[in-house]
Amino acid sequence: MTDIQRKQAFLYVLSGAQAFAFAAWAAMLKNFSVEVVGVDGLQNALVETVREIPGFLAFTTVFLLAYIKEQRLALVAVTVLGIGIGITGFFSSLSLLLLTTFLNSLGFHFFYTVYKSLSLQWFDDRTTPIVLGRVMSVSNGATVLALSIFMLLFWQLEISYTLGYLLAGIIPVACVLYAWAAFPVFQTDSTQKNEFIIRWRYVLYYILTFLSGARRQIFIVFATFILVDIFDLKIEQMLLLLLVNSVINMGTGLILGPAINRFGERLILQIEYAGLLLVFLAYGLALANSGTKWALPLVIALYIIDHVLFQFAVGMESYFKKIAEPQDLAGSAAVSFSINHIAAVTLPIALGLLYVSSNHIAGVRLGMMSFGGPALVFWVGAMLAAASFVATCFMRRNPSRFVLQRP
Repeated sequence: MTDIQRKQAFLYVLSGAQAFAFAAWAAMLKNFSVEVVGVDGLQNALVETVREIPGFLAFTTVFLLAYIKEQRLALVAVTVLGIGIGITGFFSSLSLLLLTTFLNSLGFHFFYTVYKSLSLQWFDDRTTPIVLGRVMSVSNGATVLALSIFMLLFWQLEISYTLGYLLAGIIPVACVLYAWAAFPVFQTDSTQKNEFIIRWRYVLYYILTFLSGARRQIFIVFATFILVDIFDLKIEQMLLLLLVNSVINMGTGLILGPAINRFGERLILQIEYAGLLLVFLAYGLALANSGTKWALPLVIALYIIDHVLFQFAVGMESYFKKIAEPQDLAGSAAVSFSINHIAAVTLPIALGLLYVSSNHIAGVRLGMMSFGGPALVFWVGAMLAAASFVATCFMRRNPSRFVLQRP
C-alpha cells in the first residue's frame, strides 16, 4: 500500500466510524427526544442549537494544533464523539440530553474540521475532490450498515434506547484504537500556520460557507422533526427512510469527483443551489397541504433529494483548495467551519419560535401555497438557497488558474 493509499485508508476508517455512530444517534434522536424526553418544537430547536455550538468553536482547533498533530487530534475527536453518544440513552431529562449532545457534537465537529484540513493538505487539486467524494461514499456505506443493524435491533429484538446508544458509541472508539495502531503519523508537504487565517481573497468562500450553514441548519432541525411531529413516523419507519436514503447516496460521492474535474466547481454548486431552492419551495407546498394523501410521499422524496444535493458541497471545498495558499489550509478550515456555524447557533432558536408560533397563525393562502404555519421555516430556506445560487455566479470558472495577487 502506497503512502497516498494509507492516507486515504486512514480517512476512510475514521470517517466511516463517525458516520456509523452519528447515523445511529441521529436516527434515534427525534423519537428518543419526543417519546422519552418529551421535547416540543422549541426544545427540539434548543437541542440543535447546543449541538451546533462546538461547530462555532471549531476555530479553537488552531490553538490545539500547537500541542497535538492534526492526525492525532482526529483520533481524540472521534473518541469523544463515541463517549458522548454511548451515554446518551442513560438520561431522560432535557438538561442531560443537552449535555450529551454537546459532548458528542464536540467530537464530531472537531473531527470534521481536522478531516477537511488533512484532505486538502494530503492530496493534489485533481485528487482532492475524488477523495472527498469517496469519503462521502464510505460514510454513506457506514450509515447503511448502522441503519440496517439498528432496524434489526429495534424491529426484531425491540432493544431499548439505552442499549442502542451504548452500542452506537462503542463502534467509533474501537475504530480509533485500530487506526491508532495501524497507521503511522503522516507528514505534510507544507507547514501549517497555527493562527486564524482570514483573507480578503477568500471572501466568496466565506459567504458560501455562511449561507450553507444557515440553509443546512433548517433542513437538519426541521426536515426530520416534521416527519415525526406532523406526519407521525415511528422509529422503525425513520430507520427505513434513512437506510433507503443512504443507499441512494452511496453512489453519488463516487461520481462527484470526476464530475467536478470535468465540469468545474461553479456548475456543480449552481446545480446544487438551484435544486435546493426547488426543494424548499416544495417543502412549503407539502406542509401547506399536510392533510392530503400526497403530502407525506412528497416530503419523503424531498428528504432524499436534499441529501443527494448535499453531496455536491464537495465542490466548495475543492474550490477552496484551488484558490488557497498551501500553508493556510488548517487555519482557514477552522475559521470557515466556525463561519459555517454562526447561523447554526442562532438560527434554530429563532426558527423554533417561528415554528411554534406559526402553528397559531393561519397566514396568507394563495391557491395551494400558504405563507403561514410551519411552512414559513422552509420559505426562509428557499431564500437562502437563492442567495447561494447568486453567490456562485461570482465564482471563477477555472479557479486553478486564479493568480493570487494580494497577501
